[in-house]
Amino acid sequence: LKAVEIMKLRHLVVLQNKIDLVGEVKAHDQYRQVRAYLDNIALNVPIVPISAQLKRNVNYLLEYLLHIPMPVRQLKAPVRMTVVRSFDINKPGEGDIERLKGGVAGGTVTQGVIKVGQVVEIRPGLVRSRSTNEQGGRFTYSPLKTRTVTLKAENNVLQYAIPGGLIAVGTTLDPTLTRQDKMVGNMLGEEGTLPEVYCEIEVQYYLFSEMVGAKSKDGKSTAKRVQKLNVLESLQINVGTLTAGATVLNITQDPEIAKLELVTPVCCSTGEQVAISRMVDKTFRLIGWGTIRRGVPMKQSS
Repeated sequence: LKAVEIMKLRHLVVLQNKIDLVGEVKAHDQYRQVRAYLDNIALNVPIVPISAQLKRNVNYLLEYLLHIPMPVRQLKAPVRMTVVRSFDINKPGEGDIERLKGGVAGGTVTQGVIKVGQVVEIRPGLVRSRSTNEQGGRFTYSPLKTRTVTLKAENNVLQYAIPGGLIAVGTTLDPTLTRQDKMVGNMLGEEGTLPEVYCEIEVQYYLFSEMVGAKSKDGKSTAKRVQKLNVLESLQINVGTLTAGATVLNITQDPEIAKLELVTPVCCSTGEQVAISRMVDKTFRLIGWGTIRRGVPMKQSS
């Protein structure tokens, strides 16, 4: 629900699932808690109690879904996709090089249309750490250029894909580059249209009054106030599908802006939102969010 508040979503349905496993009193109590939170953030949305196993109230859910407006899609913009997963789909021991398949990137198209046979670029791609005596920053990167060979949504073979839902993009990349989710956090898009790759970003941030997910020693949820950010503090940020460590280099007030040095470079646009987490009791807890104002672009490898 905090994510709903951050993203300022207005068209949604809240599902109260597994009502067959709790009593009527507990179900009403849970309903009141969720409704109180939604009222607190001025969100007037329906809460539908359902049992997916017993198919109770599923018909009411479908009726609500039919009345949610479709989002406006930017189909004429250059294609852009965030990489959520990446795979090597070749089976071990297949020695025939002619049957070897290229790496697969899975994710969601956020704008444009991706087609089979299209030449695309992946950023940052290959990232290299510089030695301390080299000039030009801590990292360099080399974008990967490839061609889409296949497009799939679940078991459906596609000739093109538009925004919405998850798709798997088969490419001509060496499968060693995509195995074990190595491409997660990258951005795939039309060649020459992707945003810059940054190693430092400035974020206008907003901290929550209380930490999300904080628990006491006995495992019960507890309210912990969020302390202010400190210079040289280590944080964790989420930008798109990338989760990266970050160090606070500088903080300014009115508005509150933090300059962050990233452990992992990120390909993103200014104006994108980030989630901010802090290490508490050996676990990262969500403490706030922010908007990227500007960044320090990385140099591309020659």
